[in-house]
Amino acid sequence: ALMANLAEIRSTKWTVTDVSTGDADEISCTRTGESGKSHYITHIALSADNSSFGANPNKFYLKHGSGSTLIFEAWAVSNSTARGGPISFFYPLRIPAGDTVTLSSTQTSSNQVAATLTGYTR
Repeated sequence: ALMANLAEIRSTKWTVTDVSTGDADEISCTRTGESGKSHYITHIALSADNSSFGANPNKFYLKHGSGSTLIFEAWAVSNSTARGGPISFFYPLRIPAGDTVTLSSTQTSSNQVAATLTGYTR
């Protein structure tokens, strides 16, 4: 039974991806809540075509529920070329049963971003 649980922890059953279609087009990857079930986030991937530590860096937010509960925050930062990459969680992040989970972005006006949210539901 332990091996089956470890295999489930490392598996990905669904993926949600969004890519900006132009500069300053914010993105949102959303997995709708399912009654009586919890989403488990196994990985996220972030990228940006340009970034800075200025007043409006490329910020990504992972939230659940009505959108007010922040779980994780990250920045995609580069010097001059596309940067970012995957973030894998050793243990999946458990979202409360029935809650929607959203990975969204804010970025500077000259940037385009992409994000992927992966996980499973049980």
